[in-house]
Amino acid sequence: MPLTQKSRMVLLSIFKGEPHARCKFDWTAFNKAMIELGFHSIERDGVVFRYRVPAQWGGGTLVLHMDHKVEKSEQNSLKTCLFHAFGWNKEMLLDGLLV
Repeated sequence: MPLTQKSRMVLLSIFKGEPHARCKFDWTAFNKAMIELGFHSIERDGVVFRYRVPAQWGGGTLVLHMDHKVEKSEQNSLKTCLFHAFGWNKEMLLDGLLV
């Protein structure tokens, strides 16, 4: 299933590097985008979010330790995590390769 425009924009915002390019981060919208990519939210415990990773992204579990309120600068940690775990980057989103 292709990403909805809103989910694509949520993920694209994380990968933008310009100082004022990022939007206000919303965990609900991020979770929806991850579900659209085939991830399954399996647990949420305070600031720990766990996802079951689909086979196309290597399988296993993704664990994110994030505050409830993610400041724009803190999105760098999430960007780095997603890049190291799956190779995701801005170009993949712009080219529509994340589906």
